[in-house]
Amino acid sequence: MNWIKRKFWQWPDGLVWKITEKPTLRSRKKKYNLFFSLIKPTSQETILDVGVSPFIGRITNFLELWYPYPENITALTIDNPEKFENFRKRFPKVKLVIGDGRNIPFPDSHFDIAFSNAVVEHVGGGVAKAIYP
Repeated sequence: MNWIKRKFWQWPDGLVWKITEKPTLRSRKKKYNLFFSLIKPTSQETILDVGVSPFIGRITNFLELWYPYPENITALTIDNPEKFENFRKRFPKVKLVIGDGRNIPFPDSHFDIAFSNAVVEHVGGGVAKAIYP
């Protein structure tokens, strides 16, 4: 049974991940374009990206990947910093901060823009219920 599960669900080689790769790319490109067209960030504005992933692939962390001014991005994650070796190599200009997005470790108005993609669905029932009763 485990080999079936791995064959279908194991990231990034499982069948489910391979089938959904192109729609995921289209969706993330659409989100990025919408963000850029609505917010219109400038080369001087700073961005806090709340909830980045240590995984590289499937256009994860697409803001860091496509944004033309990565040196203006501070990426916040609650995850173990040891998992982010590949992230640091892939995005050397992005500042990585370990902290909790529910208690952001920066003063008010520290950043010009806050960005967060797909965080609420990953934080667990208690927080999601508190936000969306």
